[in-house]
Amino acid sequence: MKQITLLATGERLVGRGVRAFNPVLEEILRSASREIQIAVYRVDISALPLLDILEEATHRGVRVLLILSALNEQPEIVQRKLFHLSGLPGAQVVDFRLEKGDLLHAKTIVVDRQRAVIGSANLTWGGLVRNYEIGVLLEGPEAWEIARLLDILAGA
Repeated sequence: MKQITLLATGERLVGRGVRAFNPVLEEILRSASREIQIAVYRVDISALPLLDILEEATHRGVRVLLILSALNEQPEIVQRKLFHLSGLPGAQVVDFRLEKGDLLHAKTIVVDRQRAVIGSANLTWGGLVRNYEIGVLLEGPEAWEIARLLDILAGA
């Protein structure tokens, strides 16, 4: 069954049937039972709680794939957290720029190949709280196709 939920940040957009990005991300990441895939351009310290959720997921046996652009350009504390995460069983962190020399600008999260969040928001304070961002939570076969695309980006 297909379902689409509108997501946004910014007080003028959230509400009236539009959910906020951050609580939806936390909700779907915590619900993962098999796999989490994330492709994102930028991560800052505001996303550390989300990275903690990813670490918790690995302890539950959930496979975690995080693809990001220019790992060495992320804040140092984020780099340390990602390095730690990459050392956990079932977790893989891919530095997209190092792999291909290209720029990854996607902002996508897929959970269990059943739900996918696609939007304009990076995992930053601006993207999750301050900016006016728009996205969707997709539930259905499209999530599987998005996961397949992330597999290709990761080189799987």
